[in-house]
Amino acid sequence: MDDTDLRRTSPSTEESIRSLVEQVPNGKVWYTVDSTHLALKFREDTPFEVWQAETRTLLEVARGIQWLVGDALAFGEDHWGEDAAQVFNFEEYTFDTVDRMVRTSKAIPPHRRRPSVGYTVHDAVARLPPAQQEELLAHAEATQATLEEMRGMVRTTRRRLIRESAARQPVPDLALPACTLQVADARQLPLDDSCVDLIITSPPYGLDVDYGQGDVDPESWLDFMEAWLREALRVTKPHGRLALNTPLDTTKGGLRPTYANAVISAVEMGWTYQSTIVWHDNSTTKGNRALGSVDSAARPFHVSQVEMIALFSKGEWGPSSDNPDDITSQDWQTAGRGPWTLPGETHAWEGFPAAFPVEIPRRLLHYLSRLGDHVLDPFLGSGSTAVAALATGRRFTGTDLDPEAINSTQRRLATVSSLKVP
Repeated sequence: MDDTDLRRTSPSTEESIRSLVEQVPNGKVWYTVDSTHLALKFREDTPFEVWQAETRTLLEVARGIQWLVGDALAFGEDHWGEDAAQVFNFEEYTFDTVDRMVRTSKAIPPHRRRPSVGYTVHDAVARLPPAQQEELLAHAEATQATLEEMRGMVRTTRRRLIRESAARQPVPDLALPACTLQVADARQLPLDDSCVDLIITSPPYGLDVDYGQGDVDPESWLDFMEAWLREALRVTKPHGRLALNTPLDTTKGGLRPTYANAVISAVEMGWTYQSTIVWHDNSTTKGNRALGSVDSAARPFHVSQVEMIALFSKGEWGPSSDNPDDITSQDWQTAGRGPWTLPGETHAWEGFPAAFPVEIPRRLLHYLSRLGDHVLDPFLGSGSTAVAALATGRRFTGTDLDPEAINSTQRRLATVSSLKVP
C-alpha cells in the first residue's frame, strides 16, 4: 500500500463474514478472505505453484488497490450519482481519501497510468492539466524522483500556470501619484540620492526559485548582495532604515549561512546593524531528507522553521523625517517583542514564488516609518510591500527586473479598497 490508507477503523463485528473465492481449473477452493477478521486462509493441501501464483496476484492487487477502488467509485458516481455514496460507512472511511481516489482515477485514465510510478505520485499531479501531468509523470518515471520532490515540482508548475494565465489579463491604468512602479535593476536604481525613508525587501538568495527573470547563481550571490546593498544605501536618507528578510541558512548551492552573510554584506557596504526580528511561520516545506542523515549522527542538518528580518540604519538609529507617527500602543508592543509568529503566504498573488504575507511589511511600516514617508522595495515580486505601504498612507516605489511583476502589482493594487494614498 502507498501512504494513503483506505480504512480508519476495522469493520464492525456485526458484519457477516464475506469471502473472496479463488478457484483453479480443477474446481478446488484454495483460500478465502475473511473481511471481518482481516485474515486470509489457505487450505493446508494448497500446492506451492498455486500459492505462488495467487500470492503474486495479491501483491499486484495490493500495489494498485487505490486505482481499483478509485475506478470502482468513479463508476458508481458516474452511474448512480449520490446514491453511490451509500456504499460507504463514513465512520470507517475518510471522505477526503475516498473523494481523492475518485478524482485521481477520473483525472488520469488507465491508458495514461505508469506502472513504475507510485500511486501517490499520480495523486500529486492529478490536479494539473493533462499535458503537465504527462510531463511530470514522465520525469518521475525517468528519474525515480521521490514523492517529496514531485510535490515540489507540482507546486512550481501550478504557480507557473497561474502566472501565465494572469499575464494574459489586462493591466489597469492606475492613477496613484504616491506610487511608482518601474522595471529596473536593484543594482542601478532610477532614484535620486537620499530620497527613501525605509526599504523593506526580500531579494533572491540563489535557491533556484522560479522568478520571472531567473534566480541569482549561488556562486555570484555575495557579489550581487553587495552591489544592491551599496545602491540601496545611496538612495536612503540619513537615519533611514532597511528591513532585510532572509532565510536563516540555505542548502542549495552548498551549505550557506545566508542570514550571517547578508548581515556582513550590509555592514561592509556601510549600513549600521541595529537588531533582528525572528519570524516564526510555524510551517516548513522541507521534508525529512532536508534534515540530513535520517536517524543517524553521521551527517545531520538542523532545520529551523524561522526567517530573519535584519534591521539596519544609514548612520545613527534616528528618524529620517518629521512626519507624524501612526503606530498604536498594541502594535508597538507586538512589533517590539519577538518572535513574530504568523503564517507564511500560502496563496501568493497570481502564483508569485517566495512571497511574504502583507502583515510582515504592515508591521514593519508602522514600527520603522511614519505617515507620508517614502518606502522602497527594489525586489517588488508579488507586491506585498506595495499593498501595505499604500494601505498605511506611505508613498511607495517598487522596482523589479521582471516586467510581469510590475503588471501583476498594478492588477493587485486595483483590487485593494483600503489604500490611503497620502
